[in-house]
Amino acid sequence: MSIRRVAASLSVAVPLAMLLLIQTALAQSHSNAPFGKSPNSPFGSDGFDNQSRNGRIHGTVQTFDGHPVSNATVSAHDVSRGTVSMSVHTETNGSYAFPNLPPGSYEVTASVGVDQTTERVDVSDVGDPTVDFRLPNKSAGAPGNANSSSVSFAQYKVPAKARSLFEKASELMEKGKTAQALEKVNAALANFPKFAEALTLRGVLKERTGTAEAAMEDYRLALDADPHYPLPYITMASLLNSAGRFSKSLTFLNQVERIAPDLWQAAYESARCSLGRNDFAGALRSIDRAAQLRGTAKGDLPEMHLVRGYALLGLSEEAKASAEIQAFLASHPTGRNAEMAKAILSKLQESAVSADR
Repeated sequence: MSIRRVAASLSVAVPLAMLLLIQTALAQSHSNAPFGKSPNSPFGSDGFDNQSRNGRIHGTVQTFDGHPVSNATVSAHDVSRGTVSMSVHTETNGSYAFPNLPPGSYEVTASVGVDQTTERVDVSDVGDPTVDFRLPNKSAGAPGNANSSSVSFAQYKVPAKARSLFEKASELMEKGKTAQALEKVNAALANFPKFAEALTLRGVLKERTGTAEAAMEDYRLALDADPHYPLPYITMASLLNSAGRFSKSLTFLNQVERIAPDLWQAAYESARCSLGRNDFAGALRSIDRAAQLRGTAKGDLPEMHLVRGYALLGLSEEAKASAEIQAFLASHPTGRNAEMAKAILSKLQESAVSADR
């Protein structure tokens, strides 16, 4: 059996648990590294291009109730050139400005601690775009609040009734009550159709009922509703991995890396993707990272042992591969993945006996 088929079979119920873990994980997912000069940046050491002083981005950062947010970090990422240009801090009145920017497309992000929101804007030599941001009320005068969750502006638009229905749907899903959960999530979406979290949850529930194409459509709708919410990228990548479409999966995983680089679920899917693309060293790095991000207190998922074992097998480290596959079988002795693992382990053992003769 090819490694590609093995990788496609390694689907686990990661998205089901992820819906409860995602907000906690997001609180730790955004790097606080300061924006500075990129090694490949066309900008000088002071953050300006000395040759092209053509445009300007400016605006304000306020709380949702209208108070200015001082000392918020506002960063401009040059999407056109793939470089980070510069970052500034807001004044006491919440204002900021990036002068003398070369024409192009920019992602502008305002953040305080882990509260963050992003907008895309085009800079030209004929106008100065204004980008105003809103952050949670607790952000005013409280930079670095590490106890908050990072959510996008789109999620703050969700009415309380829709969110309550979504939370009930999540609880029902975790209890295995798929039909009831679908009823609640559909009610949430009837109340607010562009509810990215609810659309993603409905996609996961549709996966449970075996309707992958319908699930994929809900994930697409979730991304349209909120392109800064990482979960639908991961669930989409998981579906594509299971379908053996590893190159397509990689495009979604790259987006997660940009939005929320420290989610173990994304690292797990990256390992599956690398395995399917015969990048065994990459698969090993990703699965080790997934285990690290998940934390030693929780321990490895059984499927992590299996992915690691198959990656080691691709690197011709048969003894280590056998140990990892056996670790998986110790907790999962039955099922489709178990039967495949037993067959591979048997061949490894036969090979080891032949080598000893």
